[in-house]
Amino acid sequence: MNEQTIVRPAKARRNGAPRDLILLITDIQGIEERLRGFERKYRLRSSEFYRLVKAGKIEQRLELLEWLGLYEVLQTREAEYRAVLERQVEPVLTALNTTLVPA
Repeated sequence: MNEQTIVRPAKARRNGAPRDLILLITDIQGIEERLRGFERKYRLRSSEFYRLVKAGKIEQRLELLEWLGLYEVLQTREAEYRAVLERQVEPVLTALNTTLVPA
């Protein structure tokens, strides 16, 4: 777990280019790897940890704040991924469904 993953701030994206998807996937995978380190250490899934923190059942310490922040960034990146994917996939699905409908 010595490798550092850089979490870049989200940039305004034009047209949802394929490169954006690759960057988002790379970010998501890096964040997930760091989250797995916390999950192994504390034997608790990140989603459950997040729920417990939000319910006020876990005291916030510096290391746990990092876990919390990473989980929140993951949620943001996944939402960005879904939005970019939707913009890229929807026109293709529309075209496929239009041509596949029996005349």
